[in-house]
Amino acid sequence: LGEAGIKYEINSTPSAYEGTVSGTCRFVLVSDNDAFCASCVREIALMNLRGGHNAVYSTSRIRSISDLETESIHAAAARITANYYANPQDNEVKRFGNAYRTLFKGDPGQWVFQGYDLMYYFGSTLGRDPDAWAYELSTTPGGGLQTDFRFDGTGKVNTAVRRLRYNTNNTISVVR
Repeated sequence: LGEAGIKYEINSTPSAYEGTVSGTCRFVLVSDNDAFCASCVREIALMNLRGGHNAVYSTSRIRSISDLETESIHAAAARITANYYANPQDNEVKRFGNAYRTLFKGDPGQWVFQGYDLMYYFGSTLGRDPDAWAYELSTTPGGGLQTDFRFDGTGKVNTAVRRLRYNTNNTISVVR
């Protein structure tokens, strides 16, 4: 960050910055310690509920912390990168979900969406010349119901992520 000219400080107590920053104070959470992450998110959520303007940036890992309330993630104005997320408000996701429920009498889970996305993307992309697969993958981005595809130059590493914004009204927005 320093090389990019972005001012930053390393601190383990978000409340130390309460009221000291004009505008939005942005916290980047880079710990693997569940208790620490949950504590930071809750602390920032409380600061926001008291009128602060703060945002938390993290990986999707914080969504799976068992003792961290979803309400705290929303109140902390979290911005999360995720490899997958099916937006329930998206019309394509709704259509797929309805068709799946009609056919299988149950709701689709993340593995159903992933299987559909993989088959659709690779089937439509690799259904062409097999000798050009690596090139095709590196030059053909795609968007599925829950997964995006953007491969590096080798065609072997998917670098796409979805950026999620947890809003204070308990909704989630996909940031494109």
